Amino acid sequence: MASGITFATSQGSEQVYGFSPEEFIADKYLWDTRVPPEDRLQASIRHRLEDIWAERPVKTVHRFLHKDNSLRWIHCTMVPRRNEAQHCWYVTAVGVDITEQKLLEENLRRYERIVSATADGISLVDNSYTYQLINETYLCWNLKHRDQIVGHTVADLLGEEPFTRFVKPNFDRCLQGEVVTYEEWFEFPGVGQKFVSATYSPYRDPKGTISGIVASTRDLTSLKRTEQALFESQLQYLHLVNAVQGIVWEADPVTLQFTFVSAQAEKILGYPVSQWLEENFWIDHIHPEDREAAIANCQTCIQALEPHSFEYRMISADGKEVWLYDTVNITFEESKPGKLQGLMVDITDRKLADASLRDYQQMIQQVADSTLAILYIYDLLENRNVFVNSQIEAVLGYSPAEIQVIGSSLMPSLIHPDDLPQALTLQDRCCQATTDEVLPIEYRMRHKDGSYRWLLSRDRVIKRTANGDPWQILGVATDITHQKQLQDQLAAQLEREHLLASISQRIRQTLDLSEILLTAVHEVRQLLKTERVVLYRLETDGTGTIVAESVEPGTMPLLGMIIEDSCFRNHWYLAYQQGRISQINDIETAAIQACHGELLRRCQVRANLVVPILQGERLWGLLIAHHCSEPKVWQPWTAKLMQRIASQLGIAIQQAEIYSQLQQSERYNRALVDAIPDLLLRVKRDGTRTFIKFGSDYGDQVKLYHQKT
Repeated sequence: MASGITFATSQGSEQVYGFSPEEFIADKYLWDTRVPPEDRLQASIRHRLEDIWAERPVKTVHRFLHKDNSLRWIHCTMVPRRNEAQHCWYVTAVGVDITEQKLLEENLRRYERIVSATADGISLVDNSYTYQLINETYLCWNLKHRDQIVGHTVADLLGEEPFTRFVKPNFDRCLQGEVVTYEEWFEFPGVGQKFVSATYSPYRDPKGTISGIVASTRDLTSLKRTEQALFESQLQYLHLVNAVQGIVWEADPVTLQFTFVSAQAEKILGYPVSQWLEENFWIDHIHPEDREAAIANCQTCIQALEPHSFEYRMISADGKEVWLYDTVNITFEESKPGKLQGLMVDITDRKLADASLRDYQQMIQQVADSTLAILYIYDLLENRNVFVNSQIEAVLGYSPAEIQVIGSSLMPSLIHPDDLPQALTLQDRCCQATTDEVLPIEYRMRHKDGSYRWLLSRDRVIKRTANGDPWQILGVATDITHQKQLQDQLAAQLEREHLLASISQRIRQTLDLSEILLTAVHEVRQLLKTERVVLYRLETDGTGTIVAESVEPGTMPLLGMIIEDSCFRNHWYLAYQQGRISQINDIETAAIQACHGELLRRCQVRANLVVPILQGERLWGLLIAHHCSEPKVWQPWTAKLMQRIASQLGIAIQQAEIYSQLQQSERYNRALVDAIPDLLLRVKRDGTRTFIKFGSDYGDQVKLYHQKT
């Protein structure tokens, strides 16, 4: 054996190595050619001659290329044998196939790395409430060394009061075999106060006995605070909705029977709430002329799983027809319609003002309680995922097998183009990262349905090349799409409120009418990001003039233009006086009168938004936004903001006109007084002012002028 020649093998060699004893004896180099080059030194007898001559058994672990070309792990024990002259002349070797054991060890190490890298805090606590195992995240949260936690009780770490109040009761339930999940605020020394979701699962020993608890703690602080901010915003919106005389309701999507209606139902239609909950109440009380269309429209939208709005008449308890604008939202349970939620608003006296009701169509949206996490191992050399868990299908719609097929095209084909440059710098960031450093990155990925999802990934290098370059990274990606949307909604809402307050303040800072008008059109155009905004002042004869304008360079100006629009005078003057709002996204597809369409084309208008400027019941004019180069989809909030600005503008214009009239009257009276030295002003209780001129005789009075204010 020392010469490298095999003289004899047992029949078991064929089971372990795949080669028969005869094949080993026939080819003296067979062993060397089947052992991988990097393992040959470890497996070589010559390398261990010192142990051989000292009669010490030699144990090695190396790989061997089986006859079926699979690579097997072999545990080999070599025992030296001596002849009568005490010279070693052969070695007996026993080889055992330990491939399965090696694979299990590798899988165990992989899962240990995954658990260590996850953003959740994970710990193993025995039945005496003493920590046995913890991951890196748990250490970071508590700002302690491992030996300061492992071997200590939970009460030692968290304090006796929170342990007794929150943790121990749930631990005791878990030790009885129950999986316990709850959410609570906790104070962590390393990161401060956090809102966490804690899940306790029973840990069973090999005999099946519950000997401890596996605790998984997920940080939901950011989501919780975002939910609180959204709740405060939605609460303000809810107060606005409650100020409207509307009926909030819920109904079964199959039977269309109400399961809840608000107290306003009785006030608007006269029926007690209990009667609304009776079978077929809604269907039986719809106006006969509207019943078939209303029911068909509702059922069609439910089958298509589409939120919808429609209007119809119902018969009130006193026999009157009540027009209702009904906004319906569909909630889902396991991808099926769960219930209908809606808001009915009485539009009997405001039938022509459909656009003004759009702010009341949206219902409070449900906020997801948690997000799904994707675990993956990404190979930087091959530019592909070599491992991804099944959660990727829940988040992005692709199965792990589909991700493997995508291969190295994953980043360029799925990451949003705007985020791709940042994602491609990952390898450079990994080169600069320390061994345990976690690299966060936010980006968008395309879902299988074509939409994009925002992901927050936390990556860490788990494998490096011989040169120390990063080879593979372990990542945890969390879906933060909903959180991003909430943040964008809050930011947009705050920005609009700030701009509206700024515009109102600037309009009302002056009593100069021309400055008020110019400020209004300029600020509105900037706010709406449109190409032209004008103020159209109406005369009593129905004609009107463009008295103020803000226009984008290159767009046709209209300032000073006098418009005689019989179409407007005959059809729309009264409607605008009653508060009508007109919103057209594209005049080429909108159902508008021919005369009105011709006027808009002459003014090079493609889309417009019109709100009235009212002073009590008087229609002063119109505030109009134009988009000229292309159609424009006006956002739902735009009309409401324009209406609020027009309301402020109407007050400011009225104040400026009154101030201008007072100035003119003051100048006239002052000129009169200056021209007549001996003048007396007499003011009666009814407001009549009399100017009296005195002659040389004090009693000689001449009435010169009288005026009633």
